[in-house]
Amino acid sequence: MFTVVIPTMWQAETFEEELTSVCSSSFVNDVIIINNDYKKMPNWRILNYYKIMIVSPPRNLIVNPSWNLGVRLAKNNNICLLNDDLTFDISIFEFMSNHLDKNLCGLRMENIDPPIKLSIAEYRCLGFGCMMFLRKDTYDFIPSTLRLFHGDDYLFRMNKIKGNEVYYIDGCFNNQVWGVTSKQGVEVNSRKLFDEIGEEQYELERLINEKSNFLYAK
Repeated sequence: MFTVVIPTMWQAETFEEELTSVCSSSFVNDVIIINNDYKKMPNWRILNYYKIMIVSPPRNLIVNPSWNLGVRLAKNNNICLLNDDLTFDISIFEFMSNHLDKNLCGLRMENIDPPIKLSIAEYRCLGFGCMMFLRKDTYDFIPSTLRLFHGDDYLFRMNKIKGNEVYYIDGCFNNQVWGVTSKQGVEVNSRKLFDEIGEEQYELERLINEKSNFLYAK
Protein backbone atom coordinates (compact mmCIF):
# COMPACT_ATOMS: atom_id res chain seq x y z
CA MET A 1 0.00 0.00 0.00
CA PHE A 2 1.13 3.53 -0.78
CA THR A 3 0.90 6.92 0.83
CA VAL A 4 0.62 9.58 -1.88
CA VAL A 5 1.97 13.06 -1.08
CA ILE A 6 0.75 15.96 -3.23
CA PRO A 7 1.82 19.57 -2.56
CA THR A 8 -0.59 22.02 -4.18
CA MET A 9 -1.49 25.66 -4.64
CA TRP A 10 -4.82 24.64 -6.24
CA GLN A 11 -3.97 26.07 -9.66
CA ALA A 12 -4.22 22.93 -11.80
CA GLU A 13 -7.61 22.50 -13.48
CA THR A 14 -7.10 18.74 -13.71
CA PHE A 15 -6.28 18.25 -10.01
CA GLU A 16 -9.78 17.26 -8.90
CA GLU A 17 -9.93 14.56 -11.59
CA GLU A 18 -6.42 13.37 -10.75
CA LEU A 19 -7.21 13.22 -7.03
CA THR A 20 -10.40 11.24 -7.64
CA SER A 21 -8.47 8.78 -9.79
CA VAL A 22 -5.70 8.34 -7.21
CA CYS A 23 -8.20 7.71 -4.42
CA SER A 24 -9.93 5.06 -6.51
CA SER A 25 -6.84 2.83 -6.48
CA SER A 26 -7.02 -0.05 -4.01
CA PHE A 27 -3.23 0.18 -3.77
CA VAL A 28 -3.38 3.72 -2.29
CA ASN A 29 -3.97 3.69 1.45
CA ASP A 30 -3.97 7.43 2.04
CA VAL A 31 -3.32 10.75 0.32
CA ILE A 32 -1.59 13.64 2.08
CA ILE A 33 -2.30 17.02 0.49
CA ILE A 34 0.10 19.78 1.51
CA ASN A 35 -2.17 22.82 1.18
CA ASN A 36 0.25 25.61 0.33
CA ASP A 37 -2.43 28.19 -0.41
CA TYR A 38 -5.32 27.71 2.02
CA LYS A 39 -7.10 30.81 0.72
CA LYS A 40 -7.63 29.10 -2.63
CA MET A 41 -8.67 25.70 -1.30
CA PRO A 42 -11.81 24.64 -3.22
CA ASN A 43 -14.95 22.98 -1.90
CA TRP A 44 -14.56 19.70 -3.77
CA ARG A 45 -16.54 16.71 -2.58
CA ILE A 46 -13.52 14.43 -3.01
CA LEU A 47 -11.63 16.39 -0.32
CA ASN A 48 -13.92 14.82 2.28
CA TYR A 49 -13.01 11.29 1.20
CA TYR A 50 -11.73 9.09 4.01
CA LYS A 51 -8.34 8.47 2.37
CA ILE A 52 -7.45 12.17 2.25
CA MET A 53 -5.62 14.14 4.92
CA ILE A 54 -5.16 17.85 4.28
CA VAL A 55 -2.23 19.55 5.97
CA SER A 56 -2.42 23.36 5.94
CA PRO A 57 0.83 25.01 7.03
CA PRO A 58 0.65 28.60 8.28
CA ARG A 59 2.68 29.64 5.22
CA ASN A 60 3.62 28.25 1.82
CA LEU A 61 6.26 25.62 2.52
CA ILE A 62 7.31 25.47 -1.16
CA VAL A 63 8.07 22.20 -2.91
CA ASN A 64 10.97 20.42 -1.21
CA PRO A 65 9.96 21.12 2.41
CA SER A 66 6.45 19.95 1.45
CA TRP A 67 7.90 16.65 0.27
CA ASN A 68 9.88 16.30 3.49
CA LEU A 69 6.78 16.98 5.60
CA GLY A 70 4.68 14.52 3.62
CA VAL A 71 7.27 11.78 4.06
CA ARG A 72 7.43 12.43 7.83
CA LEU A 73 3.63 12.13 8.10
CA ALA A 74 3.29 9.10 5.84
CA LYS A 75 1.67 6.04 7.42
CA ASN A 76 3.26 3.67 4.92
CA ASN A 77 6.87 2.95 4.13
CA ASN A 78 6.14 3.09 0.40
CA ILE A 79 5.47 6.62 -0.80
CA CYS A 80 4.59 8.37 -4.04
CA LEU A 81 5.47 12.06 -4.36
CA LEU A 82 3.14 13.42 -7.00
CA ASN A 83 2.47 16.66 -8.87
CA ASP A 84 -1.06 18.02 -8.88
CA ASP A 85 -1.19 18.55 -12.66
CA LEU A 86 -0.63 15.09 -14.15
CA THR A 87 -2.79 12.63 -16.03
CA PHE A 88 -1.40 9.11 -16.01
CA ASP A 89 -2.25 5.42 -16.04
CA ILE A 90 -3.66 4.74 -12.58
CA SER A 91 -2.48 1.13 -12.77
CA ILE A 92 1.00 2.50 -11.96
CA PHE A 93 0.19 1.87 -8.27
CA GLU A 94 -0.56 -1.79 -8.87
CA PHE A 95 2.58 -2.07 -11.01
CA MET A 96 4.79 -0.44 -8.40
CA SER A 97 3.36 -2.69 -5.69
CA ASN A 98 5.49 -5.41 -7.30
CA HIS A 99 8.63 -3.29 -6.97
CA LEU A 100 8.56 -2.22 -3.33
CA ASP A 101 12.26 -3.00 -2.94
CA LYS A 102 13.26 -0.11 -5.21
CA ASN A 103 14.61 2.94 -3.34
CA LEU A 104 13.81 5.56 -5.97
CA CYS A 105 11.84 5.51 -9.23
CA GLY A 106 10.86 8.62 -11.17
CA LEU A 107 8.69 9.44 -14.17
CA ARG A 108 10.29 9.70 -17.62
CA MET A 109 8.11 11.83 -19.87
CA GLU A 110 10.05 11.12 -23.05
CA ASN A 111 8.93 7.48 -23.17
CA ILE A 112 5.12 7.37 -22.94
CA ASP A 113 4.37 4.22 -24.93
CA PRO A 114 2.80 1.42 -22.85
CA PRO A 115 3.23 -0.98 -21.22
CA ILE A 116 4.48 0.45 -17.94
CA LYS A 117 8.03 -0.63 -17.24
CA LEU A 118 11.12 0.30 -15.26
CA SER A 119 14.58 0.92 -16.67
CA ILE A 120 17.84 1.87 -14.97
CA ALA A 121 18.33 5.64 -14.82
CA GLU A 122 21.69 7.17 -15.64
CA TYR A 123 20.69 10.78 -15.02
CA ARG A 124 17.73 12.77 -13.73
CA CYS A 125 15.48 13.15 -16.78
CA LEU A 126 12.62 15.47 -17.75
CA GLY A 127 9.66 14.99 -15.43
CA PHE A 128 11.47 12.76 -12.92
CA GLY A 129 10.31 14.73 -9.89
CA CYS A 130 6.69 15.00 -11.10
CA MET A 131 6.07 11.42 -9.93
CA MET A 132 8.52 9.61 -7.68
CA PHE A 133 8.12 6.33 -5.83
CA LEU A 134 10.41 5.89 -2.85
CA ARG A 135 10.75 4.34 0.58
CA LYS A 136 10.43 6.22 3.84
CA ASP A 137 13.11 4.13 5.55
CA THR A 138 15.73 5.14 2.96
CA TYR A 139 14.54 8.69 2.22
CA ASP A 140 17.18 11.44 2.28
CA PHE A 141 15.55 14.55 3.66
CA ILE A 142 16.26 17.46 1.34
CA PRO A 143 18.38 20.17 3.03
CA SER A 144 16.89 23.54 3.85
CA THR A 145 19.21 25.24 1.37
CA LEU A 146 17.15 23.64 -1.42
CA ARG A 147 13.54 24.70 -1.00
CA LEU A 148 12.22 25.39 -4.47
CA PHE A 149 14.48 23.73 -7.01
CA HIS A 150 16.26 20.42 -7.61
CA GLY A 151 14.90 18.30 -4.80
CA ASP A 152 14.63 15.44 -7.27
CA ASP A 153 18.26 15.95 -8.28
CA TYR A 154 19.25 15.70 -4.63
CA LEU A 155 17.33 12.46 -4.07
CA PHE A 156 18.74 11.03 -7.30
CA ARG A 157 22.32 11.92 -6.41
CA MET A 158 22.11 10.68 -2.82
CA ASN A 159 20.87 7.28 -3.98
CA LYS A 160 23.71 7.07 -6.48
CA ILE A 161 26.24 7.97 -3.76
CA LYS A 162 24.87 5.15 -1.59
CA GLY A 163 25.17 2.69 -4.46
CA ASN A 164 21.41 2.29 -4.97
CA GLU A 165 20.04 1.80 -8.45
CA VAL A 166 17.60 4.50 -9.58
CA TYR A 167 14.90 3.73 -12.13
CA TYR A 168 12.87 5.50 -14.79
CA ILE A 169 9.14 4.83 -14.95
CA ASP A 170 8.14 4.54 -18.61
CA GLY A 171 4.79 4.06 -20.27
CA CYS A 172 2.38 5.56 -17.72
CA PHE A 173 2.47 9.31 -18.45
CA ASN A 174 -0.37 10.85 -20.47
CA ASN A 175 -0.20 14.60 -20.02
CA GLN A 176 0.87 17.48 -17.80
CA VAL A 177 -0.61 20.97 -17.80
CA TRP A 178 2.73 22.71 -18.20
CA GLY A 179 2.81 26.22 -16.75
CA VAL A 180 0.58 25.33 -13.80
CA THR A 181 2.57 23.47 -11.17
CA SER A 182 5.87 23.58 -13.04
CA LYS A 183 6.28 27.05 -14.52
CA GLN A 184 3.65 29.13 -12.72
CA GLY A 185 4.36 27.48 -9.40
CA VAL A 186 8.05 28.29 -9.71
CA GLU A 187 7.27 31.92 -10.55
CA VAL A 188 4.86 32.34 -7.63
CA ASN A 189 7.09 30.53 -5.17
CA SER A 190 10.17 32.42 -6.33
CA ARG A 191 8.48 35.71 -5.49
CA LYS A 192 7.27 34.42 -2.13
CA LEU A 193 10.66 32.97 -1.28
CA PHE A 194 12.37 36.27 -2.11
CA ASP A 195 9.91 38.20 0.05
CA GLU A 196 10.26 35.76 2.93
CA ILE A 197 14.00 35.21 3.23
CA GLY A 198 15.38 38.40 1.73
CA GLU A 199 17.73 39.16 -1.13
CA GLU A 200 20.96 37.75 0.34
CA GLN A 201 19.56 34.31 1.21
CA TYR A 202 17.56 34.16 -2.03
CA GLU A 203 20.69 34.82 -4.08
CA LEU A 204 22.48 32.08 -2.15
CA GLU A 205 19.76 29.59 -3.00
CA ARG A 206 19.73 30.76 -6.62
CA LEU A 207 23.47 30.16 -6.81
CA ILE A 208 23.04 26.68 -5.34
CA ASN A 209 20.31 26.03 -7.89
CA GLU A 210 22.57 27.06 -10.76
CA LYS A 211 25.21 24.61 -9.58
CA SER A 212 22.72 21.84 -8.80
CA ASN A 213 22.62 20.39 -12.30
CA PHE A 214 26.31 19.70 -11.98
CA LEU A 215 26.31 18.70 -8.32
CA TYR A 216 23.26 16.46 -8.22
CA ALA A 217 22.14 15.32 -11.64
CA LYS A 218 25.21 13.44 -12.81
